Amino acid sequence: MNNTLPKLGLGFAATLCASGIALANTDGVNSATPPSVVPQELVLGKPAPAVRDGQAISDAQAPWTVQLRPLAWYAAFAGDVRVGGSATSRKLDVRDINADSPRITPLAEVALRIPDKQLLFTLQGGGYSAESIWSPTAPIQVGTLAVTPGQAVTNKFEMASFEAMGGCYWLLTDFDDNTGNTFLRLTCLGGVRVVDQTFRFTTSAGTTQTQSTYAAPAVGIKLDAQLSREFVATVASTAGIWPDQSSFDIDTSFTYTPNGGWLGLQAGYRLLSIDYSSGSGADENSFSGSLAGLYFGVQIRF
Repeated sequence: MNNTLPKLGLGFAATLCASGIALANTDGVNSATPPSVVPQELVLGKPAPAVRDGQAISDAQAPWTVQLRPLAWYAAFAGDVRVGGSATSRKLDVRDINADSPRITPLAEVALRIPDKQLLFTLQGGGYSAESIWSPTAPIQVGTLAVTPGQAVTNKFEMASFEAMGGCYWLLTDFDDNTGNTFLRLTCLGGVRVVDQTFRFTTSAGTTQTQSTYAAPAVGIKLDAQLSREFVATVASTAGIWPDQSSFDIDTSFTYTPNGGWLGLQAGYRLLSIDYSSGSGADENSFSGSLAGLYFGVQIRF
């Protein structure tokens, strides 16, 4: 995998954020709506309103400033991995070594909102661990291990990712009958992503592995579409590039919040794509692939 996808993501994020800022600087409202009808807090570029007792209220009066998302992510690996230690060590496709089965893994996010400043800060993290066994049909070199046909190899893959992001949000659309029940909000974010990964292969002759921890600056965008008082659709994406590494993720979700309350049910899909390498020649360690799958959980606001 090359760096084209993350670069496109960075360019798209910059363009969309610029459009959001331009809309945010728009004074007034649609000329078809009399100014006297639209409260000041519903003007484009102002914080998107919340709803209390069926009535739109300003974001400064919104009923939440902290949001928690504890989730269960049913994710699977795809791609290829290489462990250094020998010039003949091969890249291994995770499908060929029985490492592509999905697993339930934890994923969580906490968000802090400062409504009067239109600021949003998020901290997201998740972990993945899987073990499998395979046997090659021909001689193969895996890191420092020379594996013979039929010899059992145990894989253990572990990965953890963390993101700390912050940014501003703007309202991009007007409201349906000025109720605040429907709106579209854009958030532009910047921060850092940290990834820790370990790939370990074990046979009766010994163990070979690669372990890496790396960080990269990241930028992202998030679109929240309030479809009704109880339903919200969200699309978010971040991309990061640094020498010898790149990452890109996309997260789509639907949230149902009965009566617009503090507890909601959420389902979505997340794909995290990573391209990483270190060392060179015989000592090159690399991973080029993704971790992706559906997730389910709850959303708690207070």
